[in-house]
Amino acid sequence: MLAILRKITHIIFPVKRAQYKFIKRYAKKIENKKILEIGAGEGYKVEKFFPITNEYIKTDLVEYNGVFKLDITKEKLEPMYDVIICLNVLEHIFDFQVALDNIYNGLKDEGFLFLSVPMFYPLHMLPDDYWRFTPFTLEKLLNNYRKVMIQTNGLNYYPFNINILAIK
Repeated sequence: MLAILRKITHIIFPVKRAQYKFIKRYAKKIENKKILEIGAGEGYKVEKFFPITNEYIKTDLVEYNGVFKLDITKEKLEPMYDVIICLNVLEHIFDFQVALDNIYNGLKDEGFLFLSVPMFYPLHMLPDDYWRFTPFTLEKLLNNYRKVMIQTNGLNYYPFNINILAIK
């Protein structure tokens, strides 16, 4: 029953499609950069949208098949990444401020953060689904970035997800 509801949810709330469209808008222009994806899992595979001239590093909590182990709340990042991608991960991190601070520190000056979070979306990956962030909350949380572009997907007062491009 849960699997059926999940499929229905993805039809009604096309999160991946919205994220792909958002990332594709910028990815083709990013070349010869060092890119870190946090929480890569096996689901999104957004590296295909970036030119192959980039160094693309996929990470998750568990190491497997070309995905390196990284706990963004425990392992301090050095400022060596031109781009950091974090899709549908932040809501699963209890200490989200530690993660956001670490991501910021891991970006070089002028670096890009692609961040996406669900909003009006069912609980998932239980019991580690802790938060739903509004666009207003994210704007305040990311106020240390030079520029923050926020895109909501869905209805104005019922967005199903939020995509962000933040520039350090």
